[in-house]
Amino acid sequence: MKSTVLDSGRYSCEVEGQSTEITVRVIEVTPVDAILPVQTTEALELRCDTSGMTTDSDEVRWIWSHQNKMLRNNDKFNMVNRENNGILQIKNPDRTNIGEYLCSLTQRNDVKIQKPKSVFLRASPVIDSYTMQAYHNKNIELKCMASGSPIPNIAWTKDGVVLNITNYSHVNEENNTVKSSVTLRNVDLDDAGIYSCNAFNDIEPFNATAQKEIDPRENSAFISASGPLHSQAALFPLFLITVVFLQISS
Repeated sequence: MKSTVLDSGRYSCEVEGQSTEITVRVIEVTPVDAILPVQTTEALELRCDTSGMTTDSDEVRWIWSHQNKMLRNNDKFNMVNRENNGILQIKNPDRTNIGEYLCSLTQRNDVKIQKPKSVFLRASPVIDSYTMQAYHNKNIELKCMASGSPIPNIAWTKDGVVLNITNYSHVNEENNTVKSSVTLRNVDLDDAGIYSCNAFNDIEPFNATAQKEIDPRENSAFISASGPLHSQAALFPLFLITVVFLQISS
């Protein structure tokens, strides 16, 4: 029901004195992921390694695709058949290249030898944007978008304590991003503090954090700010956001 390379060989079948032989060759493909380095690099490789192959490299070819598009050799990608192993070289890789790739082994006549295998260019989390919108009805909405592969999870904290009031979390698998928001209603002095968007996955350095400080004060107006961050956790600046209310005495 599930074949392995060890099942390769010659099988015979005999019925009423007549026999026939069948040669079975089982090929296994093992994907080898890569991790996008924090520092820039000229190139990296994704691989699909084979075992059980006896066919000469000239008789087979590899097909690679990304985001439902077949890749071709160009200034960004280079596909190599090395000892029957499929190699995808990505030149000057950046975060737009992270995510899932598919490798397919075919014969020269485009007959598929195996089903497409998933290979991933992994990446640690980055906070792409963290915005705040303050409204005169004393409500504040915090929005955070993070990217990575695997797609990060987002957790919200106030002064280091986890908040359980996430409005929504939307994942875009094609762009390897997740968006999340939190709404603070009827903000008063008890809501003062540092609010953090924390994105995390299992790729080192594992997490990224962006912060905003909410500081309600009297006799002033709302001030809000926003902007993309694009930085690792240790490099995120602290955004100081003053949120205050205009009070009218009777």
